[in-house]
Amino acid sequence: MRLLCMFAMVAVLASCSGTSRIYYQDFKAALSRPADANLSLQQLQSSSFDSLYFTRDDGPVLSLALAFIEHGQQKWVSADNAYLILQHGRVVRTVGFTSDLHHSTHISGDPLQYGPDQLKQAAPWLRLTDWTDASGLPLQSVFTEAEPEFLNLLEQQIACRVFVERVTAIDSAEQFENRYWFDAASGTLLQSRQQLRPQGPVYTMTFISRYARLISPAGADL
Repeated sequence: MRLLCMFAMVAVLASCSGTSRIYYQDFKAALSRPADANLSLQQLQSSSFDSLYFTRDDGPVLSLALAFIEHGQQKWVSADNAYLILQHGRVVRTVGFTSDLHHSTHISGDPLQYGPDQLKQAAPWLRLTDWTDASGLPLQSVFTEAEPEFLNLLEQQIACRVFVERVTAIDSAEQFENRYWFDAASGTLLQSRQQLRPQGPVYTMTFISRYARLISPAGADL
C-alpha cells in the first residue's frame, strides 16, 4: 500500500508540468529517517538525482531528493509526502510540516538571486508570508557579509563567503538571523541556515550534490 501511494505521488508531481524533470528513483532517504544521512562521494556521483541534507533544529541530518524543477523553483520531496520548495536557495513553501508556509510575496525581489557579489549592496527586502495559522506576516531582510569560513564535507574543505540575513517581523519588531555559505570561487550556494518566522524552527540545508560536483570533476554530470 505504501509503495502504491509513493507511485501515486510521483504521478501527481509529474503532472504539474509537462516539462518537469524527474530526478529521484526512490524516497527511502526521507524526513522520517532516524539516523544522520552520510552519503559518500561515490554514492553522489552514481546517483541519478540530486540530494539535499536537511536538519530541523538539533534533529538528525536527513537526505531529501530533488523531484523536479518548475518555474525556477526546486521541489525537494520525502517518502512521507512532506516537501520543501526552494527558490534561489530560500524556502518559499512547505507541505507536511507542523505549520506550513503557503505563500511569500515579492520573491522576484529576493536579493539571494543576485549571488554574493551583489548581496552587500542589496536594498532591504520586504515581503508578506502566509501560513497555516497566520496570514499577511510582514518580514524585512537586510544582508551583511560576515567573516569567511570553510565548509568541511566529503573529506574536502571549500572556502566560503558567508552572508548574514537579519530579518525583522514588522508587526512585532521581533528579529532573527539566517546565514548563507557561498563557494568563494564560483559563488555557488552550498549551505544555508534559515528560520522562516519569529520563534520558528531553524532549518539547515546543505546542497551536498553541488558540493560533490565542485570537489570532483568526475561528478560534473551528477
